[in-house]
Amino acid sequence: MSSVAEKTDKRQRLENILTKIIANNDTHARWMNLLSYLEFIGSRKIFKTQKNGSINEELLKHASDEARHALVLKQMIGKLTTDKHFDRYDARYMMGSFSGYRYIQNLDSMVKKRFQSTHPAGADISYVCYVYVSYVIEVRANWLYDIYAQLLTRANSTVNVSAIINDEVRHLHDMTREIGEIDKSSQDNVRFFLEQESLLFERFLRSLEKIVSAI
Repeated sequence: MSSVAEKTDKRQRLENILTKIIANNDTHARWMNLLSYLEFIGSRKIFKTQKNGSINEELLKHASDEARHALVLKQMIGKLTTDKHFDRYDARYMMGSFSGYRYIQNLDSMVKKRFQSTHPAGADISYVCYVYVSYVIEVRANWLYDIYAQLLTRANSTVNVSAIINDEVRHLHDMTREIGEIDKSSQDNVRFFLEQESLLFERFLRSLEKIVSAI
């Protein structure tokens, strides 16, 4: 996220999208199933991108938090619908599942490509990639969940994401600290990755707008 005007525009657009989503239980359930799916992908990626020997207690805690978020969101869907199809990550029961998956994958690839160009061939860049991907996702997640929570309160919804927000705030703090410790070029890299993430998120946001406009 770059300029103030861009941030304001994205916020207003997301509020418009979520306001319409929250107003309908079935649509809201599909949105929550997407969030659960993205949290699940996050947990899975932490393990897939790290060598077994490098998975320490902090990584296990982060991955378990993401998996727990996926579960909590799944469970809260039960407050909106009794449809058992939401037990699974079926694309028909998620809102913009492909767009959400593409956002995560492209973000992962973008970070990896940058560090491959700055490190010797064959160098292990898995951890620095994990830290930066986690960082930019946490920046976005904190922003998105905060807006979502405010709208849930405004709508008197039975859904509550405050526990997830508390974890995401801690994750962002942890990743920010870790970046400062492992990367001498952190300022340039943070600026670059946040700018690129904003472009990727814009594509995702547009796909949600298109879906919601048809509701």
